[in-house]
Amino acid sequence: MSKQRVAGLAVLVFLAGCAGEEPGKLTIDNARSAGLETDRQQLFDMIEAEDGWSGYWAGDRVELYQYERSSDVKRDFFEGVVAVSQEENHGWVEFCQQKNLIMLSKGKHACTRLETVTAGNPVE
Repeated sequence: MSKQRVAGLAVLVFLAGCAGEEPGKLTIDNARSAGLETDRQQLFDMIEAEDGWSGYWAGDRVELYQYERSSDVKRDFFEGVVAVSQEENHGWVEFCQQKNLIMLSKGKHACTRLETVTAGNPVE
């Protein structure tokens, strides 16, 4: 087999392995690097997320969930949680999404922090 064919096959194998990854995918650790203080892991698998934690960020009580891809995020579910919470006074004020991360917040400051999170270089 020629070197060109081997190189071509290597590129194809590499690309196939990367096909499931979304460019710039964010993680809970990226959010921690940007100031999220976690205290308890959530039942993230019930909402088909990869990971989920509660904690505090910018003085707000939050729950942050990580999905494989931004298109997997259950926005309708989180919108419903906030709507019911406001009707029944449970405290969730807003939800926000940054790529494949989505967060519920009991305050008005944490969503601004979530907007600053990047995969390669988290903001301190």
